[in-house]
Amino acid sequence: EIGTLIPHDHIDLAVLSQDGRMHACYEAGFHTSWSELAQHPVEGSPIRRVLWGQTPYLLSDNALVDERFHFDGAFDQPIFEARLRSRIIVPLRARGSVIGALNISRHEIGCYTQTDVAVAQQCADLIAPYIFALIQTEGARRAMLAESEARNRAELLRVGASQLTEGMERERRRMAMDLHDQTLADLARIARQVSAFRSRGMAR
Repeated sequence: EIGTLIPHDHIDLAVLSQDGRMHACYEAGFHTSWSELAQHPVEGSPIRRVLWGQTPYLLSDNALVDERFHFDGAFDQPIFEARLRSRIIVPLRARGSVIGALNISRHEIGCYTQTDVAVAQQCADLIAPYIFALIQTEGARRAMLAESEARNRAELLRVGASQLTEGMERERRRMAMDLHDQTLADLARIARQVSAFRSRGMAR
């Protein structure tokens, strides 16, 4: 649908992790190595200035030679491999914070204008709440899994402690029984010896 408003050869969404240090890339149309990795450090992203909120947008006539996309450590190979020359990058915002970016590109040079940037931002503003809802849902799912795992660990510890206590109690009873049996045997032996001594004394 965005293509009817802004013609493009490539489009992707960069979505920030909850701590803002990493981002994942979701591409429409052909895919590049940006989406092959699960997550990328934001500091190596060619669009990090938008993701960090340092600039309201990026507009480039030719991203292949635009120094804003290329710096030491930049993960910029897909720009060259896919010939992404004309580019618009606008932020996805939710609750006043940048949660990602919408990236629109064409192979030709000089395709986009400030009017296209405004349209792209309107598209991003429509998309952002859905992306935010997905992020929140995923966060809730992970929290539930973590809570479930914690409960399972606690239950395993409880069962283990119970089994250990039962084992110790069984061992205590066994030792008590052994001690009881041994004591009775010793007392019986002593009684026989005393009786024998008395018998010998009486015989004298």
